[in-house]
Amino acid sequence: MVLIYRKVSLGTSLVAGAIALGLWSRMMPWEIIVSFAHTMVLPKTILLATVVSLILILSHLMETTGQMKRLVSSFEGISTNVRINLTVFPALIGLLPMPGGAVFSAPMVDAMSKEHDITQADKALINYWFRHIWEYCWPLYPGVILALSLSGISLGTFFLAMGPMTLLAVGAGYLIILSPLKLVRQPKLGKGDWLNLINEMSPILIVVIGAGILGKAASMAAERGIIPHLPMEMPLIASLVSGVLWIVVRHRLNLSAIAQLFKKPALWSMVYLTVGVMLFAGILESSHSVEQISQGLADGHVPVAVVAIVLPMIVGALTGICMAFVGATFPILYALLDASGLNHQIVAYTILAYCSGYAGLLASPIHACLALTQTYFCADMPSIYRKLWILVAIEFSGGLIGFFIALRFTG
Repeated sequence: MVLIYRKVSLGTSLVAGAIALGLWSRMMPWEIIVSFAHTMVLPKTILLATVVSLILILSHLMETTGQMKRLVSSFEGISTNVRINLTVFPALIGLLPMPGGAVFSAPMVDAMSKEHDITQADKALINYWFRHIWEYCWPLYPGVILALSLSGISLGTFFLAMGPMTLLAVGAGYLIILSPLKLVRQPKLGKGDWLNLINEMSPILIVVIGAGILGKAASMAAERGIIPHLPMEMPLIASLVSGVLWIVVRHRLNLSAIAQLFKKPALWSMVYLTVGVMLFAGILESSHSVEQISQGLADGHVPVAVVAIVLPMIVGALTGICMAFVGATFPILYALLDASGLNHQIVAYTILAYCSGYAGLLASPIHACLALTQTYFCADMPSIYRKLWILVAIEFSGGLIGFFIALRFTG
């Protein structure tokens, strides 16, 4: 945090933080090196770096071929509300659990905001916040799936309990980020062209729809024993490659155009940042820090409601990953509920724990989407946090209200 606020690059800050955490946890220097080496060759690290790289390549190709400009132009006029228009692409991309997806929608937000007096921090916030409005209840997200599996709550009940948080996120984002914006003009209705919009959006649709179809097909094939279980990133990588090839064929680009992209510092800066996030997460695992925090609170007989707030929030803030706080803390929470005879209130405590963990995740500079968005827009991190803290506080308050309402219905 200190290095980030002193404007050291996020990748370097994360690597330095990982080393400091390892030393603080009494790991030997050679153990830290081994942890780094192990993390670097993990399929998860390689796949995530590949996904981020392909997203940037796709975005750059859409920009250099003029397709991004045509996409924005075809969309203008379909809606007269500029504020809503700014949120469409982050929300659309957010429907798919795409690692580093904030990088995908960032160029679109940037293009839509060019004619308006919007700060870089506000652009970053629009892209970041509206990218994450769905993860409370959308069943395609691994965190939601894992929460359903661990809790035994039905999808319908979970959606009913957590759906209002998505609505609250939209309302809070409009009130805090969009409403105060100074806009140069309002677009005129009628200029937009739906057919051209779909045509120019075709690379994005290939990625979003393709990843969904390929992911479902791979999952069904694995269940039937036709193929082994594939990492969740593989269908996304395949669809991203397809999207890139579609642009190359459509615009008759040669390979040198793509090769030039690998010379851009921005690409390698994002890859370095992605690796930094994984190195920090690797040291967290190697030093057993998360487990020690969790076990210490459980052994101290801390009230269940406090555990439901503190544990997920700490893990969410430390990792910036939804699956991490659900997987690391929900089993402990449910064990405490069982020991305390509070199993009938599992929905209420799941709402509280999920919203607490997600609040920590959204506010965490370790969160890859926040880091990638801030880097893309070259925004000042303190300026982003001035409004982000308010947004996170509203969401957390909504979780508390949902918790008390659910308690009332479950006794």
